[in-house]
Amino acid sequence: MSNKICTDIANKYTNTILKKITNVYQLQYIDFKPPGLGDYIRGCFCMMQLIYLLNKYCKTEIEFDMDLRNHPLSKYIICNNNESCTNYKDIGNFHIDVLVVKEDETDIAFQHILREMVNYANKLKVANFNTFCCKFAIFNTIDDTHRDFIRSKFLPNSDMESYIDSVIAELGLHDYQVLHIRCRDELSFPPKPLTDRFLNTLNEHIATHINNKTTYLLITNHNDIKKYLVLKRPNLVAKTTEICHSGQDTYQTDIQIRDTLLDFFIMSRSSGIIAFSPYGLTGFSLECSKIFNIPYRFVSL
Repeated sequence: MSNKICTDIANKYTNTILKKITNVYQLQYIDFKPPGLGDYIRGCFCMMQLIYLLNKYCKTEIEFDMDLRNHPLSKYIICNNNESCTNYKDIGNFHIDVLVVKEDETDIAFQHILREMVNYANKLKVANFNTFCCKFAIFNTIDDTHRDFIRSKFLPNSDMESYIDSVIAELGLHDYQVLHIRCRDELSFPPKPLTDRFLNTLNEHIATHINNKTTYLLITNHNDIKKYLVLKRPNLVAKTTEICHSGQDTYQTDIQIRDTLLDFFIMSRSSGIIAFSPYGLTGFSLECSKIFNIPYRFVSL
């Protein structure tokens, strides 16, 4: 039996119209540009958990969907949404007060999240609500059905699959882990030359965190790091690519989008990920590890 407070909150749900919430990824919203691909995936986990709360406590049957068709990424993945969004230019940010909570109905923070979502949903006057969410998941535990759903939305199309296979063969990758190094955005988009001092310090920093007998695919948002570290460490392999920031870059070429997805898909097939970033986290590799349930370790730069 549900906690009485949760039941009272759920009884305030009045929306009889809402049937689906879709998290949309595109290059421009009403008044902002989006963050990166990892942030979008993070928001999908969050939204699925919020919808789960509505469906459980309010006895709704709201569906969740993802729409990437209005982003250049869609040229390289299989997009199979059942219904087309017709108002991409009108999509805005999803705003509720989200925090990480325990799955405990008696917890005040849990009750707060449920109340916030009920109040928000009550204001939606459409059957299919399109929005952008990049908020953190409210529960630390990720449901396997949520992983499966997001994974189903990131299937490379045949051309992309062929490209991935060719690069894996080119690099001779078999059993490998990923070393993901996130350089600061202001140094990477567009790329600025990195000094030898910076690169040498980086090399010394990662030395204590990797196993010299393990093969690592080096993924990074700066090609200077690839060129330097591959020469210094024979167990690192990398391909020079034309990566981009999938959200914030002013202009992205098709090749840059393709190569960014290449990193994502090859990383998804690894047996482990070690990520380095000056930002406290790096969503690109963290969310990939969540979707594909890959062991993950983060190191601060």
